[in-house]
Amino acid sequence: MLGLRLRGVMTAAGKLQTEGLIKYQNGRFTVLNRGKMEKRVCACYKIVRDEEIRLLPQKSGALA
Repeated sequence: MLGLRLRGVMTAAGKLQTEGLIKYQNGRFTVLNRGKMEKRVCACYKIVRDEEIRLLPQKSGALA
């Protein structure tokens, strides 16, 4: 669980939704354009994703 303020989450979600990257409704996020979303997020995303794959390998491979 993250310690975030609702207002900050709503502001960020609103921006991403306006850009067509996500759909945010009733507290649920749906990524609509993964490629653009990956380009939009910080460089730490790839580091975290690669570590997750390394530490928690799945039968289907990477978490595409």
